[in-house]
Amino acid sequence: MIHVGLIGYGTAGRDVAAAILGGQAGNTRLAAILVRDTGKYADALDSGLITDSEETFFACRPDVVVETAGHEAVIRYAETSLSHGCDFMVVSVGAFCDQALHDRVMASASRHGKRVLVPSAAIAGLDRIAAAAQGPLDSVTLTTRKPVKAWRGTFAEEVVDSIRSRRPP
Repeated sequence: MIHVGLIGYGTAGRDVAAAILGGQAGNTRLAAILVRDTGKYADALDSGLITDSEETFFACRPDVVVETAGHEAVIRYAETSLSHGCDFMVVSVGAFCDQALHDRVMASASRHGKRVLVPSAAIAGLDRIAAAAQGPLDSVTLTTRKPVKAWRGTFAEEVVDSIRSRRPP
């Protein structure tokens, strides 16, 4: 059985947790969910699963940590997860636009004998594009919708004016 630690309990985190708890994620067990503020999730799940304590989260000894909380979570927890003996699955793969972060995380994975896992769906529907490419394919249009706040602090905010222009005063 694979013990899964989940970072984040927003839309993606809830989907991952539901799949694990519903027996739709293979031979896995949800060990713990790390969030910023447990008060937001008091009624969400068994309160024993949700913590805002990094120490408590890693004491559950997950085999793999699944990040669903954004770039800041990758920056804060990738190397920490690897150093605690966990594989690290990154959903917010755009965080690796920062080459120095990418290099540090990969070096940490190598040093600790652990893996960094990047599911293809985390790369803007790459799995769907690859499947479509099995037949004739002339062009691809990808439309994605996220709340503006989800882009704050990311590489996209640096290059897209509309994100900066919507920043609250």
